[in-house]
Amino acid sequence: MHLNGKDIEKQCNRKCLINGRALYASKAVNHLSVSNDYGDVKEYIVSHVPQEEQEEICAHLPAQEDACTVYTAKAEVTGSTGRQYQVSLLFDDEAEDKFLYQSCTCEGFEGHDTPFCRHLVALAHSIVMQQIKDQFEEKLMTARELMKKEEAKHLTFSYPQPSLNRQTGRPSSAVVGQMIKNYSGQDGSLWMQAGEETVAPGSVILIPNLVTGSKGQQRVEFRIGTSRYNYVVKDVEELILNIQRAEYHRYGNRLEFLHTRDAFDPDSLFYIDMLQDIMSIYPDPSYYFSYADHARYINLTEGYVEQIILRNVDEGIRINGVLCYVKQKNPDVTLSIAHEEEGATFTIQDYTILKGVTKTFLVEEEKKTVYVVSDGFAQAVVPFLELLKKNWDVDFRSIYRKKKEQQCFLNEHDYTAFCGYVLRKLEKYVTVSQQEVDVLSYMPPQCQIEIYLDTPIQERISLRLLASYDGQQYNLADWSTKDQGTFRDYQKEQQVYALAKHYFPKHERKDGEVFLYCDTEEEIFLLVTEGLSQLKQYGQMYVSDTIRQIHVKKTPKVTAGVMIKGDLLSLHVDIPDMDSGEMEDILEAYRSRFNSIPSHHSFAPIPSFSCFSSVAS
Repeated sequence: MHLNGKDIEKQCNRKCLINGRALYASKAVNHLSVSNDYGDVKEYIVSHVPQEEQEEICAHLPAQEDACTVYTAKAEVTGSTGRQYQVSLLFDDEAEDKFLYQSCTCEGFEGHDTPFCRHLVALAHSIVMQQIKDQFEEKLMTARELMKKEEAKHLTFSYPQPSLNRQTGRPSSAVVGQMIKNYSGQDGSLWMQAGEETVAPGSVILIPNLVTGSKGQQRVEFRIGTSRYNYVVKDVEELILNIQRAEYHRYGNRLEFLHTRDAFDPDSLFYIDMLQDIMSIYPDPSYYFSYADHARYINLTEGYVEQIILRNVDEGIRINGVLCYVKQKNPDVTLSIAHEEEGATFTIQDYTILKGVTKTFLVEEEKKTVYVVSDGFAQAVVPFLELLKKNWDVDFRSIYRKKKEQQCFLNEHDYTAFCGYVLRKLEKYVTVSQQEVDVLSYMPPQCQIEIYLDTPIQERISLRLLASYDGQQYNLADWSTKDQGTFRDYQKEQQVYALAKHYFPKHERKDGEVFLYCDTEEEIFLLVTEGLSQLKQYGQMYVSDTIRQIHVKKTPKVTAGVMIKGDLLSLHVDIPDMDSGEMEDILEAYRSRFNSIPSHHSFAPIPSFSCFSSVAS
């Protein structure tokens, strides 16, 4: 096959390409099968391709079945949420535009603005990588065959050995030369050397070290070695090229081995695939190599940071050179508040923040721990820590101090706002410790929502929406009150007001108060069936007796029959669950809404439906 990365790039945008290759790197492509069997291709076209497109695609099939250049590829791809998707491709290996048809069972495939979704990119990329691997294995097998043929010409060990090659007396037996040859590693069974000890295949390890820069950039470096020795990888690109070319390379004085995938343990193969993907996505070395350290550090996206850390949960990983234990829990955070003139200072332990795509990680170097924090912790506490870190960065007086704590000054006039807006969000996850000051006594009362519903006139429901703070009330529909009060929970007020406007689209001012209301059947129906239950979630609801009597009946079962009797059309309607009075009310309501009904090509006025009372009875 001659499929390559450029063929894939034509089928998707850059974001989709990156996400798809990241899926491949995370081993999301399973049960891959590729075939150019004529029967398999024909069956795929019939079962997958729409009938109107089959003729055009069949034109790519050769006349002879044994020379088919059209391939089918099928796989099961695991999405970012863990859901399995069935993905398939049909491509012509010899055509300029190789991809003939593609399908995926994901939700976004049909509405995607490019032919490929991320799952199709992962499938196509796995085909390309498998093709490269097969070519490499073929070259490696050829090289091994040539080595065996060359070795077969010599009965004795080929390296200079004075005891064997320079003797003039009785020569050693041929089997002795074979023994020396076997134990030297030339037969391929003992082919890695670390100092004087032999290293078995699958025992070379790559040890990642995540590094965070001063501006938040996330990078990684590696050490390579065995369980006894390891060395810094000074050129990551050279490491990947050595693996692709199966070349010998030496690290320090103790480690030299043939760089093939078989040499590395399974965890290290994940990092090798990740590095290959990064370098294939960004061919310009200036992107993935940091400027200052050239080829030693690789810049990482949030997705790769998340994958590396989550692979090491309940195990150790190096962060900024420190071996840390990875735990799936929130850290025990303490916010210390101490009295100072005109206010107080609050201090919190310094954490290094690492961000993934779906997860956030906090590194506490003193405890040598990486915390995989919950989503609630990430939303409430992490922004607070990030703002403190920015405040620290501009405090140039502390530039030569070791950064262990982050400190900030709080003026006494801001106690109430700080408690109401900040501490109230943090208190679920953070322990507050106070010294010679009682900032928490300034905690304002919580916002209580009060909902009053009434029917001032027939077929209208009005809403009076209030925010109450320890007895002080504000009408949320009256914008003139928005700046009143010393503390207001504007976020909660705006959320409940936006919900109320959805069900009460109109407003009026009456007796100095602003009311929201709805007055159409559709609006009232939506309010009764959906809105009331949603509004109740925000606060206490008070409902008048007339509204309590409003209820929604189930739709009655209707049986209708039509037949022709002579020149007349007979209509029979049977509604067993509805009495004649209800039927008359419904028909009268329709008459009031529609003044006429079509009669042939003209319109006839609708008469009064009072006659239906006798008909219904």
